[in-house]
Amino acid sequence: MGVMTVTELDSSALRSTVAFTGRLACMTRAAAFEVVRSHGGTPSQTVTRQTNVLVVGELGWPLLDDGRPSNKLSRAGTYGVPVVSERRFLEWIGKAVPDSWHRTYSADQIAALSKLSSDTIDELVRFGLLDPRGGLFGFRDLARWRHYLANDAQSEWAARARRSLKFCEMQVHISNS
Repeated sequence: MGVMTVTELDSSALRSTVAFTGRLACMTRAAAFEVVRSHGGTPSQTVTRQTNVLVVGELGWPLLDDGRPSNKLSRAGTYGVPVVSERRFLEWIGKAVPDSWHRTYSADQIAALSKLSSDTIDELVRFGLLDPRGGLFGFRDLARWRHYLANDAQSEWAARARRSLKFCEMQVHISNS
């Protein structure tokens, strides 16, 4: 998989080709496509070289059962397409409170509080599963991961998250070798 860069995009990204992966918490996929169209952009069912941004839905999990990235997430990495969270998408359309209004944490603080390695945090950012702003994370990021990994310990969702984290940690180990 190619290297995905975390890019500080703004709402002008909605005037380009936008794809979605995972299940959106805030609206249906059809409604999200309509929002993109209303901002002058082109919604896409697939990720291609012409895709300008991939939005990851908060309810869907863009990683496969074995922890590998989904096809859309893999293609985004291969083509260098920026990946943003559903929360960022909502901010762009004026439907979410910006993180600047909330307390933020460094990657090291998030790693310590979540008991995940810093390298795993970096991988989660690369996959668009954590969404830093200026290198800082909101409490919501931490709370979401703690919920997935602790409270739903017996759920398939948590099992998939753990497999995905293990895959991320393997990728980090391989790339550092």
